[in-house]
Amino acid sequence: MSQTFAPGLPAESQGVVAEYEDRFGETRTIHKTRHGLQVLRNQATVSVELTRVIGPLLGVKIRQARIERGLSMAQLCVKAGLMFGPTAKHRMYEIEKGSRRYGIRFGTLYALAAALGMDPAALLPSSEDVFRAAKVVCRRKVAFQVQERPSRSAR
Repeated sequence: MSQTFAPGLPAESQGVVAEYEDRFGETRTIHKTRHGLQVLRNQATVSVELTRVIGPLLGVKIRQARIERGLSMAQLCVKAGLMFGPTAKHRMYEIEKGSRRYGIRFGTLYALAAALGMDPAALLPSSEDVFRAAKVVCRRKVAFQVQERPSRSAR
């Protein structure tokens, strides 16, 4: 394992312990954190970036449906069976604001849709909305383009 550090700064001040090449040929850095030694993962993939875009768009649709049905955040959370007690409102706030780092699970989406009395697909944002929002977010690290499919007659 070769030890490499950023130029100009001692490794100890950066929390970097060492770097190594993994089995896929990518350079990984071992960092010293308060939880011990860890290899920090690169999270900038297309799916992660799209999840960060979809979360707030999905939250807006859930909030609109909840308000139309006259439910509070806590009532919807309890009705969907997601959480009980004083933390239910906070959980729904996270979902509606899209503040959860990795979005929501499919099971959560289906439970909310059932509690709202609607089809889960009705809560999903349109692909146009997602791609419009993704162009702004995905521009920094991930090359992402939407290409139109050729018509069947052109094939």
